Amino acid sequence: MNFEGFVLFDGAMGTVLQNYAHSAGELPELLNLTDAELVTEIHKSYVLAGADVITTNTFGANAYKMGNEYNVPEIVTAAVNNAKSSGAKYIALDIGPTGAILEPFGELSFESAYDIFYEQISAGVKAGVDCIIIETMSDLLEAKAAIIAAKDCCSLPVIASMSYMEGGRTFLGTDVITATVTLCSLGASAVGVNCSLGPKDMVDIVSDILKYSTVPVIVQANAGIPAVIDGVTSFPVAAAEYNDFIKTFINMGVTVLGGCCGTTSEYTKLMRETIDRSNLKERIIKPYTAFTSGRKSIILKDDEIVVIGERINPTGKEKLKESLISGDFSYAADEALSQEDCGADLLDVNAGIADIDEPAVLRQLVKEIQAVTALPLLIDSVNETAISEAVRVYNGKPLINSVNGKAETLEAILPIAAKYGTAIAALTLDDNGIPKTAEERFLIAKRILVKALDYGIKKEDVIIDCLTKTIATDQAEIIETLKAIRLVRTNLGVKTILGISNFTFGLKSRDVLNSVYLNAALGAGLNMPIINPLSKDCMRIIDAYRLINNEKDFLQYLGE
Repeated sequence: MNFEGFVLFDGAMGTVLQNYAHSAGELPELLNLTDAELVTEIHKSYVLAGADVITTNTFGANAYKMGNEYNVPEIVTAAVNNAKSSGAKYIALDIGPTGAILEPFGELSFESAYDIFYEQISAGVKAGVDCIIIETMSDLLEAKAAIIAAKDCCSLPVIASMSYMEGGRTFLGTDVITATVTLCSLGASAVGVNCSLGPKDMVDIVSDILKYSTVPVIVQANAGIPAVIDGVTSFPVAAAEYNDFIKTFINMGVTVLGGCCGTTSEYTKLMRETIDRSNLKERIIKPYTAFTSGRKSIILKDDEIVVIGERINPTGKEKLKESLISGDFSYAADEALSQEDCGADLLDVNAGIADIDEPAVLRQLVKEIQAVTALPLLIDSVNETAISEAVRVYNGKPLINSVNGKAETLEAILPIAAKYGTAIAALTLDDNGIPKTAEERFLIAKRILVKALDYGIKKEDVIIDCLTKTIATDQAEIIETLKAIRLVRTNLGVKTILGISNFTFGLKSRDVLNSVYLNAALGAGLNMPIINPLSKDCMRIIDAYRLINNEKDFLQYLGE
């Protein structure tokens, strides 16, 4: 099954079942066992109306919602068999939210959510579905757990659809762009929106999804916002009006369509007729570099500057080191907030301390920092297990550090980045250390880029670190870093990152030197300086460059 052309999904199952009095109060998924004929009949109505894909009656068929009283694989298997009996062309295994809120805002752990989804998905795969649809998600981290479970379980297409409220955010605060960027990075075959809203209220949301989705877009609206009158639920958007918006979505570039709550086979029939009369609209997908958390996205344009705060790194910071060793993350949380207040766009997070369980500490550190700030993170470690553990539970699309030109490092880290949809910061060093010349560093950067592309990592997700040495010991090579940045930007067309304060490591009066070097590096084409945002000298340089780049308003600049 592929999504190269138009694909029509079916409509609602739950709201149709509500029309049958004997199913009131009963878990809809149990009807796969107790009234298979009814479930099959509903599926068949959508098949006859022209749906390409029938969605199994398994939205809530998971261990958290159903408890120990019911056998999830048995229910899922029955649901798939019912869908098959309808004569469906394709069958999509329907995966809804667990019904719990994940940590840090709830009590369900990421791994528990993963296990719940894995059980449900593996049962559907064994029963013979053609794709997986993860829908009505409000928690981006929960959607990630479901996607990873699906990818670990099978190679079938995975569709991921979020549910947004008026205003374009999910119940847990994720905006449309952030969700779209993240879901695409995780390898979804199609992404989009369903439920909560009627088609009219989805137009702006769909517009934003189309701007940033690198895969086909799915839209399954409700038939408007339901109203309950005398105990009867009704939906205000009739099939003909709904279909008018389907035409709008097709003209916008949507190719995967269907219906959610309140829609019936009547809606599907009209959509089928509209699709059959429509021509595919070519979508121009523009590549972009982006990093996200669960609530915020940073889209980095060609010449823009993104500041990475360096202060959550225990090297040379005794108080931070002591707090991490003791398991107290409050000091790191305070550092995160102070850097955010001073203008950081991303935060470097590092737990590289001898004699600690770095994977466990870094994993928890990432969770604690994400609980207090919406800034995306640079997950920083030379320990591949620590990186894997941290990015697994990370909510969003992070940047990870460090990949380098060593073959063993590339083979260890690039699969992690590919699986979890991260961007990578790649250091221009190899088994021979840091080269003395810019040309040699450029060649390592080129080699890393080629290898990353082989692993399916996109060019725009490779950020090159041309590395700066300390001026106190390698003064003659400082200029080579700036030359290397120019070579990488000009010849490879990728973004660059640099730890500015490494330049003055070990010196006492650092701010002025760091700010001057920062200025030179930005002039050479640096996009992502890793600096101390609390340094007024450095942040003045950043503000001035943003003014020149037209990223900052002149009157705002004067007011500061």
